[in-house]
Amino acid sequence: ATVQLELAESLFEMSLFDKAAEEFQHYLEAFSNAEGQARALLGKGWSLWGLGRYAESASAFDKAYTLLTEPRDKMQALVKAADALFANKQYTLANEKYRQAVSEFPGGALALQARFQAAECLARLGEADRAEKEFRDIVLVDLKNPLAEQAGLRVAVLKEEQDKWEQALDVYNQVIRLFRRGALRPQ
Repeated sequence: ATVQLELAESLFEMSLFDKAAEEFQHYLEAFSNAEGQARALLGKGWSLWGLGRYAESASAFDKAYTLLTEPRDKMQALVKAADALFANKQYTLANEKYRQAVSEFPGGALALQARFQAAECLARLGEADRAEKEFRDIVLVDLKNPLAEQAGLRVAVLKEEQDKWEQALDVYNQVIRLFRRGALRPQ
C-alpha cells in the first residue's frame, strides 16, 4: 500500500498527471485503509486537476473530504472540490460548496478565501447585487487581509460591468483611501 501511494505521488511530482491518476485509482481499488484512501483521493483530485478534468477532480476531493478527520484537512478538501467546480464553470454547485466550507469551518484558514470565491460565483451567475454585498462584507472583516483589498476592487469592477461609472469611481476612491499601502493600489 505504501509503495503504491509513493509511486502515484512520485508520478504526480513529475507532472505525469494521467499516470498518477491511474496509480491513485489502483490504490483505491486495492486497499481499504481510510487514511490511505483519503490520501489517494486527494492525490487523484490533484492529478485530475492537472489534467483539466475538473468535474472528476471535484468528485475526488469531495470523497476525500468525507474520509478526512482533521478539520483543516477537511476544509482544504472541501474548498478544492469547490475550486474544481468553479474551474468547470459550475458556479451554482461551487457556491454551495464554498458556503458549506464557511458554514462548517467559520474560523478556518480558508474561510475568507471561500467567502470571496462564493461571492465570485454569484458575480459569474449574474447576481451582481448579491455579489457586491458579499464583497463589501469581506472588506469589513479584516482590512489587513489582502482579500479585503481585492474584494473592494471587485466591487468597483462589478460597477463598471453594469455601466455605473460614477459609482465605480467612488468605489475606486474608497479603495485608495482604505488601502494606502495596498499591493493592488496601483491598479
